[in-house]
Amino acid sequence: MDPDYRVVYVGNGSLDAEEIRLFLEASGIRAFVNQESIGMSGYSVSVGPIGQALVLVPVEQFSEAMQLIVEMQSGKLETDEDLSKGESVEDEDDGEEFGY
Repeated sequence: MDPDYRVVYVGNGSLDAEEIRLFLEASGIRAFVNQESIGMSGYSVSVGPIGQALVLVPVEQFSEAMQLIVEMQSGKLETDEDLSKGESVEDEDDGEEFGY
């Protein structure tokens, strides 16, 4: 493991870890997932040490990443907005880009 990176999250399988990686990257934090190759095989092991997927971030972004994960897990980042209709939170009238 590169000494300039630290594990910020241990996921149960690659899907769990990839969700956290995407969340962190959307927040401006570089991140990548590392998992044992057998855990990514056709059998998709997602339990125990073999199924663990590690999310790593640069040391200089570790504190910020941990803070975001704690806030996410505690529910501080949840919203009451109904996003099930596929509308953009930022720009609800911006359908021109998609041709509607």
